[in-house]
Amino acid sequence: MRPLIVFLNELSTPLHVADLPHGGWRAWAKEMYGCLRAMAQHHSNYKVGIPLDLLEATLEGRPISAWLIDWLGRDGYRWLLNRLTKTLPLLSADSEIHMNAQSTAGMAHAHDMDSWCVSFPITDSPWVAPCLDARLVCLTADGLTETTCEIRNLATTSHVVYWQARLITWGAGASGDFCIATFGELCITMYPNDHLPPHIHLVNPATRMDIDGRIRRQPVARYRIDRFERLSGKPGYDREIEAWVAKHIVSLMRCWQTCQLGEHPFRIE
Repeated sequence: MRPLIVFLNELSTPLHVADLPHGGWRAWAKEMYGCLRAMAQHHSNYKVGIPLDLLEATLEGRPISAWLIDWLGRDGYRWLLNRLTKTLPLLSADSEIHMNAQSTAGMAHAHDMDSWCVSFPITDSPWVAPCLDARLVCLTADGLTETTCEIRNLATTSHVVYWQARLITWGAGASGDFCIATFGELCITMYPNDHLPPHIHLVNPATRMDIDGRIRRQPVARYRIDRFERLSGKPGYDREIEAWVAKHIVSLMRCWQTCQLGEHPFRIE
């Protein structure tokens, strides 16, 4: 699965927005921080891409890093710092993302990587919405072209809820036949909207056609995954399946979350 990087929307930062009260920035920073903490439930190892010089940039004579410590506290700032990564060069030198007549590197990275931008949720600003309407400006052989594009945005915990299904499955290929992995000659499957507790099915890929026209696989066993237990079937595969579940438990629980949202599970490599 690809590592997830979300990108800071620099247009929402204090360096690009003037004449707003410091009390507001404290509240907006805390709200964005809460959003980033909530994201960790779906992608524990994600990173936040920022410009290299952002933390050393000054606001009213103080580095942005000092303001963040004031707004988030030292523990909050330390947690955020561990998430940060250097912004990589844009994939395309012939295109830009514009919003409000300004070029934005953060949104361009998010667009190129099929990811999200992260914004300070300034009151009454565009950044309080989960989707941002922007313009993709491209240099072609015929000159400049402009098209509308939508940028996914994360600024509040409600945005994490809004994008939950997409966040859970980002970077993973959906399994059209519900088979999330193979186990020798057998398949391990998971199904949308299946009943609790969280579980997987071990099935024989040999299929038969039922009277109702649906293709069903022959069941071998069914296993609970959050607290390992065989729920049905014979015990012949218990030890091997238990070891496999322990190795992939994080991906399996994310897969289960996806299914509970009515989506297809993703493949586990």
